[in-house]
Amino acid sequence: MRKAIIISLLLIAVVLSGCAEKIPCEPVDVEYIEAYDSMEMRYQLIYSGGGFQYMPVGLIPVHHDPVYRVRYRYAYSDGRVYESWQTVTEEEYLEAVKLIEEGRR
Repeated sequence: MRKAIIISLLLIAVVLSGCAEKIPCEPVDVEYIEAYDSMEMRYQLIYSGGGFQYMPVGLIPVHHDPVYRVRYRYAYSDGRVYESWQTVTEEEYLEAVKLIEEGRR
């Protein structure tokens, strides 16, 4: 019985791993969010009235770095297509912009 379960799990793993081959991805869209500063509330866990509560203790300045995102399209050999956004470096972002512009020509 135990041997049959192990063999069936191995067969399932082999079948699932070889179902579809992933074809290299291509950039579809890009997004750039500029760096900005903001004020955010800081909270502290304080005991009051028989329980702990998060209480605001003051505002703090926070700097947010720029964010470069690229939406990639992944195609599989069985016809499925999947798209996802990924945060990337500035260099990869600029390369994706160049590839998208070349594709529109």
